[in-house]
Amino acid sequence: MKILGGGSLQHVYAFLVLLHVQSSIGISSTTAGDEVRCIESERQALLAFKQGLVDEYGWLSSWGSEQERKDCCKWEGVQCSNTTGHIIVLDLTTMHDDHGYYLGLRGNLSPSLFELYHLTYLGLTEIDFNFSLIPKSINSPNKIQHLDLSYCNLSGPLPSQLANLTSLQYLDLGFNNFNTVKNLEWLSYLSSLKYIDLSGNDLGKSIPMINTSTFLTDIDLRVNNLNSSTFHWLFNFSKSLVYLDLSDNQFQGLIPENLGHMTYLKKLNLLQNQFEGGIPKSFGDLCNLLSLDVTYNNLNGLLPEIIDSIREWFWNLSSKAFHVNLSSNQLYGVLPNLSTTKFADSFGPGIDLSKNKLEGLLPVFPVNVTSIHLSENRFFGSISSLCTITGGKLEILDVSHNQLSGKLPDCMMQWTSLAILNLANNHLFGKIPSSIGYLHRLESLGLQNNNFSGEIPLSLGNCSALQFLNLNNNSFFGKIPTWIGERLSSLIFLLLRSNHFSGDIPLKLCWLKKMTLLDLSNNNLSGNIPSCIQNLTTLAQKESSAIDYSFADSYDDRKIPVQVSVLSELVQLNLSRNRLTGCIPSNIGQMSQLESLDLSWNQLSGQLPWSLSQLYFLGVLNLSYNNFSGRIPSGTQIQTFDASSFVGNPALCGLPLTPTCPEDEKSESKTKNRDIAEFWKWFEAGMELGAAIGFVGVLAVKLDHSWKHLCFLLFNNVKHSLGNLKDCLYLLVAAVGLLVREHVSRLGRKLKLFGYQSLPRSG
Repeated sequence: MKILGGGSLQHVYAFLVLLHVQSSIGISSTTAGDEVRCIESERQALLAFKQGLVDEYGWLSSWGSEQERKDCCKWEGVQCSNTTGHIIVLDLTTMHDDHGYYLGLRGNLSPSLFELYHLTYLGLTEIDFNFSLIPKSINSPNKIQHLDLSYCNLSGPLPSQLANLTSLQYLDLGFNNFNTVKNLEWLSYLSSLKYIDLSGNDLGKSIPMINTSTFLTDIDLRVNNLNSSTFHWLFNFSKSLVYLDLSDNQFQGLIPENLGHMTYLKKLNLLQNQFEGGIPKSFGDLCNLLSLDVTYNNLNGLLPEIIDSIREWFWNLSSKAFHVNLSSNQLYGVLPNLSTTKFADSFGPGIDLSKNKLEGLLPVFPVNVTSIHLSENRFFGSISSLCTITGGKLEILDVSHNQLSGKLPDCMMQWTSLAILNLANNHLFGKIPSSIGYLHRLESLGLQNNNFSGEIPLSLGNCSALQFLNLNNNSFFGKIPTWIGERLSSLIFLLLRSNHFSGDIPLKLCWLKKMTLLDLSNNNLSGNIPSCIQNLTTLAQKESSAIDYSFADSYDDRKIPVQVSVLSELVQLNLSRNRLTGCIPSNIGQMSQLESLDLSWNQLSGQLPWSLSQLYFLGVLNLSYNNFSGRIPSGTQIQTFDASSFVGNPALCGLPLTPTCPEDEKSESKTKNRDIAEFWKWFEAGMELGAAIGFVGVLAVKLDHSWKHLCFLLFNNVKHSLGNLKDCLYLLVAAVGLLVREHVSRLGRKLKLFGYQSLPRSG
């Protein structure tokens, strides 16, 4: 269960600490007219810290020794006191690009950083310190109030010197590698601590041993393999805690009643544990609670009883801005009429009961509901009750993966705010009603795996914000509308697989410049594959994990266009189960990023082009059941695939297929004899070389050091001039000199064991 309305306080709290630091201690300006210069020893400490880092993106380019960069108070992430010039803030946590990706620093955590003795704020989150240990000198800046080393790839143990940071109010060590920590006793000395995040460190049994500040308001211990013994320690903070996150741990049994005594709690996260039973009645005392998440547990019981329990304590909440989430549990029963005041107040504007065992008809919903998540249950019958939602506030409607049936009601003009409509995997049938054209804000429409029929309605073209359209596995027919390319310009996914569409593939689909996934397979399409498909530039971006150029099962009688090879960045190409003829384009090797190629079950012929061996990233290949002939080209990847990739081509030969090519059989005996003759030629040469080396070796025993060194170089150069295993064998034979002659007959017998019936001499 999740009640949204109060977000995480972490970033807000960090901002307030920084604001407090700036207001209580003067911060130097970074304008050109400043006269304050940083302390030389602190500048050197920062430069030493930078020296241990790799800065690929130049974030620390302002840090330097040159005259124009000498004032470290103007460096990126550095702030100094106006009154003393000392560095008091180092914040390197904002190094992200416009898309939120961290353009990171990496390297070592240098102890020199903690020579900034006046530091009050240190934020280094997401810098990859490559399993560095936290230096014991971390306690040197003992006035520090804010310390953030989260996601830094640090390792343990944690130094006990952390106990000396008695001014610390904010401590975030989340998601590092402190899994060797045996206890956290040093925390008991941090009497000013208000916020602590030790998440993602697999602390196990370390937590119950600490007795820390009674002023703690925020505790984040998620992903730590904790068990129920932790609760005894947590109950010490019943009068101060505002935020508590215990998600992704190993808690079992009933949710403790004592959690209901933490009356200041605004957010409680118990997601993904093994709690059983229901919601404790003591939660009725949590009058400040705005968010409760108990999803992915083993809560069970009859849903109406759970709702009654919730209603009793939600009635007294000071804010109605919440969202109830009881998803991913084992709740069962039939939903009552949710439009009544009793249940409308219990659920608030959003309802999430997905992934349970609920059954029966869909209930009547509150008119002003904003989101409905009832997917993966056992609801059946009509969906006409959805027409009672007339408030115009509905944004998300997901009733997928149920057993709903009947026609889609023509009442969508009431849902003008709808952004996501998911009715997939039910038994719905009939046509898409024309009222769908009123959904101007619709971004995602999922109707796949139903029994819908008819043509795609023209009114769908009014949904210009649509990005994801999935009509797979229905009975739609007619031509694919040309207006899709004209009016739905925001489409990213267009999935029309396994319907009854016919006619040509519209050329105007090439107008969809944002397209990343196009699937028209298993229809009755005919005509050419448009050569303009190469204009779908987004389809050719390797960064997309869902790239697919799939017209499988579309029954096209044409050849593979040469233009397809222009898609040099294409990752997946699927033209299987059509009626394609002709040859594979000889320049297919230009599709250098191709990872998956499926041309199976067509009528393709000719030899496989040698450029196939240039597809170095190819991981999936299926050329089966065509009319290919000739030798399978040898290359980096092609001959490593299973024989099933080539079956059904009777005239195809060569590895990995069992039949060898005819020319291979004719040349096999010649190759054996040639190899043996070559062996004896090298053998005799090796005898002579061995004798020479042996003679030099004997002389070297009696010569001075310089001659010995010369002999060694001679032998070493000879050794490195032989580049393969056969040469090494000849060198070995030569090195034993005259002893080899005594074992020629033995060597002959051994060669016969490998299939050589005679020992021809060179000549």
